[in-house]
Amino acid sequence: MPSPAFIFDFDSTLVSVESLDELLEVSVRRREKGSAVRTIMGKIHAITDEGMEGGIDLRTSISRRLALARPTREDLRALEKRMNETVTKGMDAIIRTIHAHGGSAFVVSGAIHHLIEPVAHALGIPDDHSFGNEPVFDSDDVLIDVKDRPLATSRGKTDVIRSLIEAGVIDGPVIMIGDGASDLHPFLTGVADHFIGVGIHAVRSRVEMRSPVFVRTVHDLHQAIRSFLPL
Repeated sequence: MPSPAFIFDFDSTLVSVESLDELLEVSVRRREKGSAVRTIMGKIHAITDEGMEGGIDLRTSISRRLALARPTREDLRALEKRMNETVTKGMDAIIRTIHAHGGSAFVVSGAIHHLIEPVAHALGIPDDHSFGNEPVFDSDDVLIDVKDRPLATSRGKTDVIRSLIEAGVIDGPVIMIGDGASDLHPFLTGVADHFIGVGIHAVRSRVEMRSPVFVRTVHDLHQAIRSFLPL
């Protein structure tokens, strides 16, 4: 019997933060103080929210945010070391439930893969089930972009999931789980069979309105996921 595949977004779903914004804040706090930090981070968060609601595409969101800060390779390493502190409480139990009942868990995200990896490892998600963006640094080790790959675009999650299905890596029903417009896209285009909208850390109104299932607590997410498993 084909096993269900649960595709998780990373930011504001598996973890409690928007990881690129966290990285940019490391950089901003290193260079600025007081009200300047609040002003710059306010602009960054506004761009993030616009992108998550589907108002701008992902690449535009990334480039606009990177233009407001100059995170370095060392900033990335520093954040990587503490990403496990941001894991959504109770997510480990959800992943254990999926694996215990024959399901598979994937991470498909526009986040930088260096930040996804420690969390995926901690949750027991295999390396080959984890997909993220590859950073591009300039000659001064400043992060200036991400590589031009599917996950750098707003429809990238849809393309990655479709490729996993075509390759036979996924052979059962696909359940997409996330908080943003790019998470909803695979469901709306028919690539994902089901969608669970997540509002645990942030509620995106456009996503909530179009989600067949929308949860605001980890308990409700766990229950929704259990409904797709052969218990």
